[in-house]
Amino acid sequence: MSGARRAVLGAIGLVLFAGTVVEGGRLGEPALPWQATLPWQAALPWQATLPWQAALPWQAAQAGRPALPGESARRSQADHVPVYAARPAVDPIRVDGRLDEATWAFVPRVGPLRLIHDPAREPVYPTEAAVTWDDSALYVAFACTDPEPWARHSQRDDRLWEEEVVEVFLDPDGDGRNYAELEVSPTNVVVDLLIAAPRAAGPNARQWDIAGLQTAVSRHGAGWIAEIAIPWASLKEAGVSAAPRPGDRWRVGLYRITRPGGVAKATRIDALVAQRRGLEDQARIAEIDAQLAKLRADDEYAAWSVTRPEAGFHDPERFGIVEFVGRR
Repeated sequence: MSGARRAVLGAIGLVLFAGTVVEGGRLGEPALPWQATLPWQAALPWQATLPWQAALPWQAAQAGRPALPGESARRSQADHVPVYAARPAVDPIRVDGRLDEATWAFVPRVGPLRLIHDPAREPVYPTEAAVTWDDSALYVAFACTDPEPWARHSQRDDRLWEEEVVEVFLDPDGDGRNYAELEVSPTNVVVDLLIAAPRAAGPNARQWDIAGLQTAVSRHGAGWIAEIAIPWASLKEAGVSAAPRPGDRWRVGLYRITRPGGVAKATRIDALVAQRRGLEDQARIAEIDAQLAKLRADDEYAAWSVTRPEAGFHDPERFGIVEFVGRR
């Protein structure tokens, strides 16, 4: 880390980011934001209203803005999704899972990820996220509370969605088609997909890769952190190949799946699913389904912009809006 960056972070003293404390530019022991009572954090619902953030031009009311391509037919849904002002990075981002750049201290958080099946209920395993960008890439950071993160899959493009992951969906032109999906596991295994349309990914979805993708994962006592860099040049098939301009707005989904119980419970679920396969005895099927529902009852599907449960995360009408803003 450069001396200038250390000086900036050192002057701050303690900078809280989503479950970690940066002390003098180094990640320290976790101090969870939803448990903290520091005076300067009071009454900040992670969409801070600090004076320097209030009434900025890019936080103005969205009324009268031109619709994103493909959005006008879905305006009623888009009116009810969150809008996030993605500020540019103030220093180079090194993707190492540490989040010790000054940028991560200064960019706003997206707000709480809520449960898609019960948005009013607080997640047992909270998640925070932030987004920034520069001329070469989009950067996303997740901080996940989870005392026992786990994963079994070890190969790129494995079925990570069956385990614990964070996810980023990118639909730059907002048409709900040919959008990018990236998942990262607690062991830093990734799956990257190009989704032709919801529920119609097709066999070619996994053949697409995000060229130049960088991901890193770190763990601490209260959970894990994922840091991601997605080069603009890698998103040609999703509709863009260069950095956005200030004022551009993308449809974006940020998600997390948490499955408490670890490998032991996952193995029990796999065994029941295998037993169910090919059964014709309806009573036995109902019995297995009840056991599976009980085992999966504490799974959490969390979203920045809450999707409809029946659609899962693949609900482009409910993707949030990220507006790229320039330097002040």
